[in-house]
Amino acid sequence: MGYVKAETILPNNLIKELQKYIQGEYVYIPAQSDTRKKWGEKSGNRTYIQIGIKILSENI
Repeated sequence: MGYVKAETILPNNLIKELQKYIQGEYVYIPAQSDTRKKWGEKSGNRTYIQIGIKILSENI
């Protein structure tokens, strides 16, 4: 998860509207559920673990 300055991506009128509710704090905006990656997909850990499980199950 990265941080982005609101001024670089949001229009001024939206920033002013958000400031009615919160000022000088961090706001987390989650990804849309259809674009969200599962745990470990971005780093490759998911695939690494799945391969390890497959190798172990074949050797048992």
